[in-house]
Amino acid sequence: MQSNTTFYQILDFNGEGAFGKVATCVDLNTSETVAIKIHKGNEDEFIKREVAMLKAVSVLDPNKNNIVRFIDDFTYHGHFCLAFEMLDMSLWDLLKKRQWKPLNLNELRPVAHQLLVAFEALKSIGIMHTDLKPDNVMLVNHKDQPFKIKLIDFGLAAHSSKIEVGLMMQTAAYRAPEVNLGLPLSESVDMWSVGCILAFLPNKSVCLSSSS
Repeated sequence: MQSNTTFYQILDFNGEGAFGKVATCVDLNTSETVAIKIHKGNEDEFIKREVAMLKAVSVLDPNKNNIVRFIDDFTYHGHFCLAFEMLDMSLWDLLKKRQWKPLNLNELRPVAHQLLVAFEALKSIGIMHTDLKPDNVMLVNHKDQPFKIKLIDFGLAAHSSKIEVGLMMQTAAYRAPEVNLGLPLSESVDMWSVGCILAFLPNKSVCLSSSS
């Protein structure tokens, strides 16, 4: 795969979703292993919005603020591709791997702190994530850095100044009440989702039941 700046060699495919596939690749210029999100559709406006949000968020230090590092965007054989640093697994995948054993307080505390740091940083640049859930919180390297996390997936992120009353957002189980009630929206909707995750991880139950 070729971008404007480098070549990527595909090593494996390690995930698939409604958007397309995620490939594990190596940057042949730097030898860095990266994750490339390969969109299967031609949703130009959606992809442009995601890239714009990723570039806006890139002004933040990804390591200090616990946010995935965005590397590159390019088109390959008609598919739009986004390259990111390679991360380990999501909090959801971790729980599955642990056979749904809840996190204890010592495990939960660093996750809570890092999420709050991430969302404080996003608020400082006027960005709302609007889609926080365990799938969108990734462990960096659980073996070498236990419970070091990063926030991913800015496909539904938006400038807080452009969020309108009545706009539907967030996965239902992590959705703030003001979204459902059609009330004014702010960064507090992300804080609600943080609270839902912190309730879910030690208890294995969501704040509000949902089929979504």
